[in-house]
Amino acid sequence: MKYFLSFLSILIFSSLTFSQSELDSLKAITDFENDIAKGKTYQTIASKESFRNLDSAIKYANLAEEIGVKLKDDTLLGNLYNDLSIAHFITGNFQQTLDYGEKSLFHRKKTGDSLAIASAYSKLGMGHQELGNLKDATKYYGIASEIFIKKDKKIQGAQIKNNMANIYERNDQMNEAIKQAKEASELLWQLNDTARYTVTQANYGDLLRKNGQQKESISVLNELLPYSAQSFYPDFEGQIMQSIGMAHYELGDTSIALSYYYKAIDDYKKHNSPTGLVLMHGNVGSILYDKGLYKQAEEQFLAGLPYLEKSKSNIQKKYIYEGLYKINKKKGNTSEAFKYSELYHEAKDSIYSQSQQKELLTLQKKFETEEKNRKIAEQDAELVNNELEASKKNLIYIISAIVALALFVLAYLFFKSFRRKKELELKEKELNSRQEKLRISRDLHDHIGAELTLIKSRIDQRAFLSKDKNERKELEEISDYSKVAIDQLRKTIWATKNDKIDLDSFAFNLKNYSSRFRLKTDIKENHLNMELSSVLALNLFRVCQETINNSVKYSEGDKIEASITEDEQKLKIEIKDNGKGFDIHTVTKGYGLSNMEERMKEINGEFEIKSTNLGTTTFLTIKKI
Repeated sequence: MKYFLSFLSILIFSSLTFSQSELDSLKAITDFENDIAKGKTYQTIASKESFRNLDSAIKYANLAEEIGVKLKDDTLLGNLYNDLSIAHFITGNFQQTLDYGEKSLFHRKKTGDSLAIASAYSKLGMGHQELGNLKDATKYYGIASEIFIKKDKKIQGAQIKNNMANIYERNDQMNEAIKQAKEASELLWQLNDTARYTVTQANYGDLLRKNGQQKESISVLNELLPYSAQSFYPDFEGQIMQSIGMAHYELGDTSIALSYYYKAIDDYKKHNSPTGLVLMHGNVGSILYDKGLYKQAEEQFLAGLPYLEKSKSNIQKKYIYEGLYKINKKKGNTSEAFKYSELYHEAKDSIYSQSQQKELLTLQKKFETEEKNRKIAEQDAELVNNELEASKKNLIYIISAIVALALFVLAYLFFKSFRRKKELELKEKELNSRQEKLRISRDLHDHIGAELTLIKSRIDQRAFLSKDKNERKELEEISDYSKVAIDQLRKTIWATKNDKIDLDSFAFNLKNYSSRFRLKTDIKENHLNMELSSVLALNLFRVCQETINNSVKYSEGDKIEASITEDEQKLKIEIKDNGKGFDIHTVTKGYGLSNMEERMKEINGEFEIKSTNLGTTTFLTIKKI
C-alpha cells in the first residue's frame, strides 16, 4: 500500500516572487480611490495568498467577489475564481478546483481574453486529472495548449506538456511520459524560469522512479533540493523528500526511506499540508506494518486521521482506514476492526457513487440541453409562420414563392422537431434505466451487502470468543461462506451498475477472484479492450468462475493458466489447469457443467472442454457482431 503525489504545473501569468512585507503592505491599505481599485487590491492579495494560506485567500476573494458582482466586472471575477481554483488545488480539494475553474472560465469567456481563457481551461484539466478523469483532462489541456501555441507562449506550453506527461504515465505509456516531462524541463531551463523548472524536473525525476530507474531518480531529485525554496509549492521540499524516500523504499532501503519520509512529514507540518501529511503517515504506517511493528504502524495511521477531513479525499480515507482495519484485526480487536472495515467500504463506495453521480448529472444536462433545443426549434417555426402572415400583404407572385418556401421550412422543422422528440424519449428511457440500475445496485449494497457484512462480523466475533475448537472451526467455515456470498454480491453489483464493461475491468475482477485460492494463477491478456454488455460480462464471468471452482475442487493440480485474446472477429478465453483430468465421454454432467453450457447459449457463445491426464482446458468463444 503506497501513496503518491503528482508534480503538476500550475499555469499562472503573474510574478511568482512576492515578499511577506509587500503582502502586509497591501493588507494595510484602507483608503482606496474607488471600488475598482479596492476590488483589484483584494484580488491581488487573494492571488498571492492562494499559494500560502487558503483561509486568507478565501477571505480576500470573498471581499473582491462582492465588489465584482456589484460592478459586474467579469475580469475581476474571472481572476479571483482562478486564484481560488489554484488555492484548492494546492491544498488537495480537487472538486473545488473544478468548481472555481468553471466559474473562472464563464467570466473570462465574457472578457474575450484568450490567454486568461486558456489558463482557466488548464485548471479544469488539472482538477480532472487529479480526480482520475483522464479523458476530460486531456480535452481541456488540448484546448489550452492550442491557444498557447497560437500566442507563442512557450512557458505555458511547457507546463501543459509537463501535465500531459502525467496523463501518459497513468495510461502506462511511460516512455512517452518521461520524454514529455524531460522536454518541458529542458525548455523551462533554457527560458531561465527556475520556479517552474523545479516542478517539471521533479516530475521528470519521479517518472524515472515509476519506470524502475530509482537510482537515476534519486540523483535528479537530490540535485533539485537546493532549488526547492524557489518553487511556488510551499511544501515542495516535502514532496521531493517523499519521492526520494519512495525510490529508496523500492530499492529495498527501508531505513533510508523512513528517514526521508520523516523529513517530509516535518516539512508538511511546517506548511500545514493535510494532503501530504495523510500520504506520508500512510506510507510510514505501511512500512512499519510490513516490518511487523504493529504498534508504531497504528500510531502513524492514527496520526493521519485528523488530516483526512481537511484533504476530503475518499481515496486517502480508503487507505488509512484499510491500514487501521488490518492493525485491529491483527490485534484481535474485533469491534475496532469492524468499525474501520465499515469506514473503509464507505470511502470505497463513495468513490463509486461520485463517479456514478457525475455520469448521471452529465446525462441529465445533456437531456436538458436537448429539451431547450426542441423548444427553440418550435419557437423558430412559430416565428417563420408569423413572418409569412405579414408577407401576404405584399405582391401576389412574391407571396406564392414565400408560401412554398414556408411550407418547405415548416415541414423540415416539423420533421426535425419530431425526430428530436423521439431522441428525447429515447434519452429519457436511457436515463430512467440508468437510475433504476443505480438504485438496484445501491439497494443491493446498502441493504443485502450491509446485512451480510454485519452477519460475517458477528460470526467472526463469536468465533474469536469461542473456546470450543469444533464450534470455532464451524463458525470460521460459515464466515468463509459469508465472505464468498459478499464477494458474489459485489461482482453482481459491478456488472449491474455499468451498461458497458471493458475487458481490462473484466480481467482485473477475474484476477481478484482467482487470487483467493492457493493455486498458482497466471492470467495473460492480448486484446483491444473490447466493451461487453453487462449481461454478457456477468454470464461470461460466472462461467469462468465455475471453471476455476471445478479446477480447485477436482483437478488435484497446483496451477491455473488463463488467457484473454481478441481479434477482429472473436473474443476467446482459455482456462487450463495441470490436474489429473477426466474422461469427458463417461463423466456425468452435474448442475455446474450444464449451467455453464446454458449460460454460454444465452449469450450466443461457444463452450468446449478438452481433458487429458495432463490437465483440463476450457474454451469460451464469443463472436463479434
